[in-house]
Amino acid sequence: MKQFRIEPRGFKCRQVKTVEEATHWLPILGNRFEEYETTPFQLYRIFHDRYDDEFLIMDDNNNFSLIHIWHKGRYVVLEETWK
Repeated sequence: MKQFRIEPRGFKCRQVKTVEEATHWLPILGNRFEEYETTPFQLYRIFHDRYDDEFLIMDDNNNFSLIHIWHKGRYVVLEETWK
């Protein structure tokens, strides 16, 4: 799997294949971000709704969203690196 560095320092993102493995979602450039209330290359924590068995993110307006299902992005695990 691919690895890439992001801020804040001291952390790295490891790309995974499924939302079930991921801790965060990283949207990448697309055509209509303003409509979806997400910012390209900003990490969004993934929340699991056990009642509905859905994986949600909280968008820039603090609303839960399922945008990661249809919008281009990467599922990642945020890991702390050794200092």
